[in-house]
Amino acid sequence: CRESKLSGIGDTDFCNCVWYRKKITLPKGWQGGKRVLLHIGACDYKTDVWVNGKWIDYHIGGYVAFTMDITKALTEGETAITIRAIDDLRTGNQPAGKQSPRYESFGCFYTRTTGIWQTVWLECVPEVYLKSARYFADIDDCTMTAELHVKGGENTPVSLVASYEGKVVGKA
Repeated sequence: CRESKLSGIGDTDFCNCVWYRKKITLPKGWQGGKRVLLHIGACDYKTDVWVNGKWIDYHIGGYVAFTMDITKALTEGETAITIRAIDDLRTGNQPAGKQSPRYESFGCFYTRTTGIWQTVWLECVPEVYLKSARYFADIDDCTMTAELHVKGGENTPVSLVASYEGKVVGKA
């Protein structure tokens, strides 16, 4: 974030909006029947994303990771990713937590974090992929339930195999 010394900026003044732009070339093999996902570990507070000038989506909140599918905006060769973060802490219209209302840290308040403050990365996934999985064990019934969120394909068959110490103990 711009306020940190590690950013090379170290400016703790209030800043309502920051912009980031990065030009990249995707690796070979990331085209044709695949999706490209942009992951942002955290960005404070309202984040808008453009790829090659095309607006993709926005996210509100500064403390959780989010993902955007940027596949439709990609072109051959160089790709420009632009991110805008609006963070107007002083309006009182957004959560502030323990971010300082002053220029400096004091008491239990710490210097603000404007914009991107966690890792940003790209991921290449198949057209149909597992977005998330949660598992729930019921020890009394010796069962396990899996909650899967598959993206890109309705009614996609999924096979599950449970093992313990290398021995298969269940299939579904």
